[in-house]
Amino acid sequence: MVCQELRAVLIIVKYIQLSNSKEKCMVDDEDHGWVLIYDNWDLMNKGYAFGTRNRKLMHRIIYYKYNIKKHDKEVLDHKDGDRLNNQKSNLRSCFQCENARNSKIPKTNKSGYKGVFEDKRCGQWSSYITFNKQRITIGYFDDKKDAAIAYDIMAKKLFGVFAKCNFDFINELDEKRIYDVINAVKQRIGTSKYKGVSWDKIAQKWKSQITHNKKVYNLGRYATEKEAAIAYDKKCKELFGGSIKNNQQPRFL
Repeated sequence: MVCQELRAVLIIVKYIQLSNSKEKCMVDDEDHGWVLIYDNWDLMNKGYAFGTRNRKLMHRIIYYKYNIKKHDKEVLDHKDGDRLNNQKSNLRSCFQCENARNSKIPKTNKSGYKGVFEDKRCGQWSSYITFNKQRITIGYFDDKKDAAIAYDIMAKKLFGVFAKCNFDFINELDEKRIYDVINAVKQRIGTSKYKGVSWDKIAQKWKSQITHNKKVYNLGRYATEKEAAIAYDKKCKELFGGSIKNNQQPRFL
């Protein structure tokens, strides 16, 4: 009886060989036969399976066989980011902005984590996110992994199911656990809401530092993070001029 129930819910995956590539597409068993008959399939430059006769994308053919288009601005998204995984459970409709939120790490990224880059002026890793066409700085971290976790938490909060996280465990957290992780990160690394400022666990004070022309300037330890931020801003103005915006942006962590 248990085996019969397992077979009932089992989804069989089949593969379709693309004619101009060694790559294969994944489709559901029930779609394999008619998709093969529908067209001959090539791999596009953008990574999608493309019909050579009808000039249509495989994932769109499969999705709209079972679903009606909801609006003119509708686009389709591969949930796992794999453009050759055309199983119905992996396809969903969305707006273009939601599709962009589920994008992979850009090739220009040097940190290896989405939403993280090295700010050489302060010698820290900056975590940022773009929401409603506005770039938001989340915080600055000594460890890029901590910056990546901070990005994941904010992406999960702002983007929901469309968040493309750096770590899979973030997707399994509920709202309460997300804030627990935030607090754990804060306690472990002593992060500050100000740029160029971090907690010195040995001195038990706020440390301020800035990097210019590969030289690190240690600006001292302070009783409050605001004092450390003022020291950073003063040195930043000295090195880079008055046009630089320093600790004026809001931080989320």
